[in-house]
Amino acid sequence: MKTSLFPNVILRTTLLTASMMLSLGLIAGCNGSDGSDGADGADGAAGDAGPRGLPLLVEAERSTPHSPTYGCWAAEHRLYGYDTSGDGEIDDIALTETACNPATPEIAVSGKAVLYFQDSDATPEFMDTLQALEAEGVLELFHTTDASEFETLLEEERIDVVFYMIQRFPINEESANRLADWVSDGGRLIYTTWNTDDTTVPTALEAEFSGATNLEQASFDNLYLGWQLDDPSDVTNPATWTTYSRGLTPTDQGLSVCT
Repeated sequence: MKTSLFPNVILRTTLLTASMMLSLGLIAGCNGSDGSDGADGADGAAGDAGPRGLPLLVEAERSTPHSPTYGCWAAEHRLYGYDTSGDGEIDDIALTETACNPATPEIAVSGKAVLYFQDSDATPEFMDTLQALEAEGVLELFHTTDASEFETLLEEERIDVVFYMIQRFPINEESANRLADWVSDGGRLIYTTWNTDDTTVPTALEAEFSGATNLEQASFDNLYLGWQLDDPSDVTNPATWTTYSRGLTPTDQGLSVCT
């Protein structure tokens, strides 16, 4: 019988070898874990810009009926759309609307501050009427025949309507420009003149002289203007003026309210 001189070494070697083989078997037999998801790809390039849209245009027309229509004493008709042909006119309509003013003439003038200027007292009827309306509490009246005082009142007072009558002398350039600025800033103006050289204020009001003079009748195309008046009404010469009336025609966006 033979006895090994290194029994522990052989045993340990045998156990180590067996353990390594078992470990290799276990490693070789395991499935690998799933891989992680890949990162999202970069966003694609932006698309080309779309064609530029057409600008929205608006056309407006004012009207004043001879009698109230559906409670409407005055109206503005608006048309919205696009110019697809390039001729400057709306040919593709997007929207139409009518803005109605239901105020009666009494309401329309109630509480307004009126600045009245006249360079002559030859026709006091206008002043008499305005003073009567003031006495009834319909309006507040400021009155002067002095151009400098007129400028001061227009500057310092809260004025809603200017009534400026040129009857004897041509309007000076400074006053004409002041009235034109008043209109351009949205002010309301009633203006009379006999002088055809006076074009500054009529131009601001979008009107020009037609050449007609001393008209004998006036027909009203505006319900407010013709309120409580005969239509047509006779036009008279109150002070034996050589020229007591002149015709006007509208220009640009001007509107004729009496013919």
